[in-house]
Formats: sequence, structure tokens, C-alpha cells
Amino acid sequence: FFFFSQMSPLVKALCLLLPFFLLLNWQWHSPCCGSFARVHPPVSSVVVVGSGLAGLTVALTALQLGVHVVLLEKNPHLGGNSAKAASGINGVGTHLQSIANVTDSVKSFAADTSLSAGVQSDLIDVLTSRSSQAIRWLLHLGVPLTELSLLGGHTHPRTHRTHDAAVGRVLVNVLTKHLLQFNGSALTIHTHCPVVGLDRVASQLCVRCPKLTVVTTSVVLATGGYAADSTHTSLLKEFRPDLLSTPTTNGAWATGDGVKLARGLGAGLVDMAYVQEHPTAFVGTGPGSRLLAAEALRGAGALLLNAHGHRFVNELWRRDAVTAQMHLQAKVFLVIAEQSTHEVTHLVDHYVQRGAMHFFPTALSLANWMALPSVAQPGFHQNLTHWTHEADAFFAGVVTPAVHYCMGGVAISTTAQVMDTQALPIPGLYAVGEVTGGLHGRNRLGGNSLLESVVFGRIGGVSATETLLNKALLPPWTFIPPTRRSHMYTPSRRFQMAEVRQHTTRTDCWVVLDGVVYDLTHFVEEHPGGDALILHHAGKDVTSVFRRMHSVEMLAEVRGYRIGRLARF
Repeated sequence: FFFFSQMSPLVKALCLLLPFFLLLNWQWHSPCCGSFARVHPPVSSVVVVGSGLAGLTVALTALQLGVHVVLLEKNPHLGGNSAKAASGINGVGTHLQSIANVTDSVKSFAADTSLSAGVQSDLIDVLTSRSSQAIRWLLHLGVPLTELSLLGGHTHPRTHRTHDAAVGRVLVNVLTKHLLQFNGSALTIHTHCPVVGLDRVASQLCVRCPKLTVVTTSVVLATGGYAADSTHTSLLKEFRPDLLSTPTTNGAWATGDGVKLARGLGAGLVDMAYVQEHPTAFVGTGPGSRLLAAEALRGAGALLLNAHGHRFVNELWRRDAVTAQMHLQAKVFLVIAEQSTHEVTHLVDHYVQRGAMHFFPTALSLANWMALPSVAQPGFHQNLTHWTHEADAFFAGVVTPAVHYCMGGVAISTTAQVMDTQALPIPGLYAVGEVTGGLHGRNRLGGNSLLESVVFGRIGGVSATETLLNKALLPPWTFIPPTRRSHMYTPSRRFQMAEVRQHTTRTDCWVVLDGVVYDLTHFVEEHPGGDALILHHAGKDVTSVFRRMHSVEMLAEVRGYRIGRLARF
């Protein structure tokens, strides 16, 4: 005390402030971070590692639930391999299936998935039972899913895609647009930011990047698979060394980062040897990475012909079965009639521009390119008449199998929580998308990877938010069918706006859209933007708001809630 009393006022002030500086230093630095690492942000956040469709879905779900999100991406751009997806996303009981009079069911979808996987599981039940809600959510966001097709291994047409652009790129663009509405406030995005470490410090997780470190209670790994992993810690070399020299359709970023991070925390790994070779990748489109010939081409009618011009396989078998037959051929041509390309015009145009497919005005010109003796080669003419007559024009390219997708990965529960080697949950750690294993078994059906990203991305977003807030939230999945509405739609029924304004509560919620009155009482909890947003507009004309936030396809999803029209319309 004597020495303190002899100090100057400035030194006294510095001595008094020292404990506060030490406290701030403790809060912004962690034992796992090193003395100079910056911990970001100073608020509780859900940390999402990876920005493919799975990561974007997690981030948007958490943001819609009202928490701060930090999104870390090692590439300079968002999207990952999801942006390359072209064949579609599966869904059962959707509006498109209804229009096409497709009689499908969750049971049939689950059976197809289980047969392909070689296993039945709770993860498959979750994936298939929530597919229709996933499609509805995407339609709410404005994704124009307007095409329906049948892919290999499916017993019914249930694969949805966009009309004039690759569905993966559209999905990434739409979700990114919605995310950027939060950027700078509730969302922080860091690109060029690879995660190099994931450690536990007491009850928290420390996520380390070269340029920053984040400490949180809730981390979601959405880093994709290891189909391009030729690093010194290669998972392909460890589990499938036979595929190391096989070309891949994946980007160079698919190096299994999330699997390795989770493994370091004691996560269990499942099905790591199950790596899918896609049967059709174009030859001559790159020394290491091959351009995928989307399964949508075969869904539209493309045939696989061998060097003799013969079909040798059912093009719509499961991918593993088609690939096995492909390996028995010296050379394989993918051929599609020009008249069959109307569903996949954007894909064919892209492949032609890349030099992967070529146009042939006649069957004879195609036969010459394939080095067949003549168009009358036994079996060749018969295969071409699969479409119509000999004079049709064609598109064709040479294809070969390529490493495409990793069915193996981190073990998770049905709530997307990462499980350790003893099948116990690792607190605060979640994983979604291709980084996980156990869902697809030995073989993934086309259209299920994008679906998995949305279904488990939504689940992971809710689970991670619950952990961050330390409270349970209502699951966003229970869609109340239109039969639960309080009124039947009668076009001749007219309402005054004054009457609409009286219905403004959670249990009695009406809105007006383009002159039509909707009773959204049973839709409040289902609304992807949250109940608060829809209740804010209860009793009002929401036409202008709707047009800013949704596409016209969204109208099909709420059509069942119409009860009449405004008197002035």
C-alpha cells in the first residue's frame, strides 16, 4: 500500500486497469490457440466448416433460427462439389410427382435406397421420410425445380432438377443469395480459410485456421469426401489404394479434411472402403479430374454402346452394376438421339462446348466416328432404332468409370451428431453431407447426395443451434397437410379486407396474396423463414413481400390453404 501511495496518478491508473487487460486476454485467447492467434467472433456462434450444399443448408437453417454463424471455406468461392451436380435431387410426394401422376411412396423410396446400399438403417428412414419437406423448403427459397426424371436404381421418377441450368449450381446460387442477406450482421464468411486443427478445451471446441481461431460449443463439419485425396495423409491410400491412380470427377479440394479433423477428436469412421466409381465420365477432359457425364443423360434415353456398337448393360441399373459391366469393355460410347435431348439441352450444350460430346447428323457419320465397318453392323442399327429411324441425328462421347463419391465417413446419429469409436456422442460436434458415412452403404443412388445435404443439413442446423442455445427447438419438418385447413376453398367466396385483418394470431392466421385469401394457421410452424416472419404479416396483403422473397413455384406449395378471394377481385 505504501508503494502504491507513492505512485503517480498515471501509474496508479495503469495498475488498476491491468486486471481488466488480463481478463480480456484470457477471453480472446485459448490454450489451444497459441499466444498470437485471434479468436473470432466475441459472440457465441455456430461454426460451419465447408460451403457445399450441406454447409450452406446448415448455415441458413441456423440463421433462420436466430443465431450467429461463422462459415469457413478453404476455397476462394462457395459451393464445393455441390456446384457441379447435374442429375438432380430426389423427393417423394412432391408437387411435380402429383402433376405427372407418379404413384410413389416413402416405403418404395426407402426400399430402393436400402437395396442399393445393401443395408437398412435409421438414417435411410430419415432421408426418405423427409424428402418432400426438403423439396418444399427449396421451393420456398425460390429454387425452380421444374423437371422430373427417372435415374438408375429407382423404381419411380422422383429426381427433381432445374430446366436450363445444372441443378447443383442453381441450388448453391439460391442459398448463397439468401445467406448474403445476413452477411455482416448474423453471418461471418471466411474464404481462403482451411481448418488446420480442431481441439477440445474443457466444454468448448477450438477451430483453428491459419488466419483466425474460433472457440465455440457448436461445430458442424460439411467438408465433403476424400475422392481426390492424394495428400501425404491420404484416406484413399489408407482405405482404397487400388483407386489412387483412377481419375476422379471431384475438385482438388476433396481431400477428406473433415474426416481427419473428426478422427482426431476420437470420431468413429464407417464404410471407409466404400468409394463409388461413377460409370460415365468423359475421356480426354483432363489428366486427373474428369468431366462427369451426368446420369441425367441416361435418364433422358442415352445408351451405352461398346466398341462393336452393341448395348451391353441396362443403362438405368444401379451405378455399381453399370460400372462393373463398363470395366469389362475395351471402349464405351455414350450416345443420345438429338430428339431426346430436350430435357437435358443445357448439359449437352455444355459437353459439346467442352469437346466431350460431338454432333453427328446421321447414323452413318456416327458409325464412322465409332470406327464400325458400317451402319449395318449387327446390333448397331437395332440399338439406334431404340429411338426411331436410321436418319436421326445424334450426340456422342467416349466415357469411362471415374472415382466420384465416398459413401464412407464420420459416424453420425439421426440428429447429425458425430459419434465416437464407442458409438457415444461427441458433445458439440456435428457432421452432414459426404463427410459422413453409414447412409449410402456400398452404393449411393443418384439424386440422394443433394437430398442428404438438405435433409441432414436442416437437421444439423437445428441440432447445432440447440447445443449453442442449450435448449430444445421445434423440429422444422412437420408439414401440416392441406386437409387440416379450417375452410375449404370456394372461388366464389368473397372476403372484405377488414375481415382478413381480424385473423392475426398463431391459431388464426390469414393473409392475402394476389387477391386470394389464404388461411395459413396450420402453416405457421412449417414456414422456413420462421413463425415470427409469417405472423408479422398476418392479416395483411403480402403480395409485394412474397414476390421479393419467393418464386412463383412456391404458390403450388400453399395452394391448399386458399379459402376465397377479396371482394374487389
